[in-house]
Amino acid sequence: MRLSSAAEIGEIMTDNVEAKEAQSASDILLTDEERIRVSKKLKSRKKRNEYLFVVSLVAWPIIHFLVFWLYVNIESFMLIFQTYNPIRGEYVWSGVDDLVRTFQEMVLGDNPIMNRAMWNSVLSIIPGLFIILPLAFITAYSFYKHVPGERIFRVLFYLPSMISIVVLTMCYKYLFDPSFGTIRVLFEKLFGVEWQWLTPSTDNPLVWPLIYLYCVWSGLGSNVILMSGAMQRIPKEISESAKLEGIGFWREAWSITLPLTMTTVSNFIVLAVMGMFGFLMQPMLLTNEGGGPEGMTLTVAMYVYVRTNMGIESYAKSAATVGILFSVLFGPVVFIVKILLDKFTPKIEF
Repeated sequence: MRLSSAAEIGEIMTDNVEAKEAQSASDILLTDEERIRVSKKLKSRKKRNEYLFVVSLVAWPIIHFLVFWLYVNIESFMLIFQTYNPIRGEYVWSGVDDLVRTFQEMVLGDNPIMNRAMWNSVLSIIPGLFIILPLAFITAYSFYKHVPGERIFRVLFYLPSMISIVVLTMCYKYLFDPSFGTIRVLFEKLFGVEWQWLTPSTDNPLVWPLIYLYCVWSGLGSNVILMSGAMQRIPKEISESAKLEGIGFWREAWSITLPLTMTTVSNFIVLAVMGMFGFLMQPMLLTNEGGGPEGMTLTVAMYVYVRTNMGIESYAKSAATVGILFSVLFGPVVFIVKILLDKFTPKIEF
């Protein structure tokens, strides 16, 4: 009986051990499943947070584009075919009569002020294309070749780019102030001349050259920085090979450096042509918002800005009509210039 009892007890203990091991194995298996489930939840939550982060970054630019570019431009385009009815207090369709009248005034010259504003905007590409771009290339190339006094000249060229455009404009304008302008007083004392300088008038030939000079002074530094960056990408082996071949300073600039930086130069050209659509700050800050008598310094961008800020319904329509018409007339010029540059500009990668 004692042996039988001991055997039974041993079997019972063995069964308990096996049951505990089975329960332990079940717990381990269940824990692994839970870990997998928790891991999936964490990964899902992480992906969701990343998705929300990306959406939050992209949402604002998209909303800004849809509201402040697409919606505004669509409304402006629709506005040129409407006329404000003060009795009904709303815009009503008027057809293309106002568009035709604006074309006659601005393009055909029925309104001399509007015609002058158009040509002032078109001619604003002159300082960018024919003055700033060549000077920026020559200056950047001189820095690239480490001419004597390079560091001093870098500071002098970059300094205007570090100052606020409003402060820079005030400093430049005060140089020619009719009361205390330094340059005005200097010319008056040394040469006995009393010019009108920046005073816009029909008999003042200096106002636009001085505006262009300011554009060159304020815009040269940033362009030199970008051009210098393009030149720094040129492999040094090319410059060393040119030196070994005995190629001179200007020959290397024209035959080697310029072709290798034509991608950047072509971008400058396109941006300079596009500048006529937004040429506003320089003439407005240096002269006045009205453009002076007979619109001597008036541009299309200034006309749109002034008319829009007046808060008069008819002026808003006039601003929209002028802006859309000018864009339709000269917008294709930008695309033509871009296509020609892409066709004739060599594609070079380092």
